[in-house]
Amino acid sequence: MKEENKRLSSLPTKENVHPRSRRSYLTVIEALAQESLKGDIPREPYSAANALLFVMNKHGLYLKNETVANMISDISSIREDRETEKA
Repeated sequence: MKEENKRLSSLPTKENVHPRSRRSYLTVIEALAQESLKGDIPREPYSAANALLFVMNKHGLYLKNETVANMISDISSIREDRETEKA
């Protein structure tokens, strides 16, 4: 476990990931979330997190509700950015 934590701590954080890379990661997560939720990501971050956590738990994957809700909020932000860029 110590080795895994050491490896994980060496990975890029939100603060030092290039903005384009971060946006790409969130776009991939958004697509996977849409696919697993049959195209419907709830607008409310905690509702979406609960739905995704249900799917994740079926696959033995566990995160905190708040962690997933924060990702959903970030995804909502990049969605808004995309819509603004299109306008």
